[in-house]
Amino acid sequence: MAPKPLRRRERHDGFTLIELLVSIGLFSVVVIIVAGAISSVINANKQAQVVTSVVNNLNFTLESMTRAIKTGEMSDSFLSAGVCAESISLTDAMGRDVTYSKDGDSINLIVVSPSGTSDAPITAPEIVIENLQFCPLAGSQPAAFFTVSGSMTLAGGIGTDFH
Repeated sequence: MAPKPLRRRERHDGFTLIELLVSIGLFSVVVIIVAGAISSVINANKQAQVVTSVVNNLNFTLESMTRAIKTGEMSDSFLSAGVCAESISLTDAMGRDVTYSKDGDSINLIVVSPSGTSDAPITAPEIVIENLQFCPLAGSQPAAFFTVSGSMTLAGGIGTDFH
């Protein structure tokens, strides 16, 4: 009698347990890498929004000071002194007595009006003003220029200097 031929294993459609474990492991690694990248992008976006907010606050402060100096009437004592000072007093376009000055690490705005006096910082707490100078300009029309320098430091340790 002739020996029986060896039977080949019948093929089954599907995956083995090892193939499933390897594919799940690879998928998990890819998901973790993608989630880390998305998290980094979200954190960078939040930091950029904070920086933008602080810079916008500084720009608003400087623009409002510029507008008040351009449209207001400066005191003759400031203009005739001919030297730079850390504060400037003027009467703004609304008739209020206004003083811009450096107070500690911020720029303060002191407003004296018929309704009372207010004194408040107009820069964000993240902004540190190191130098603020108002200098009179000689000429037929009263004018002044000002220089500001300092730094801004955010909660994440991000910081920059400005001049």
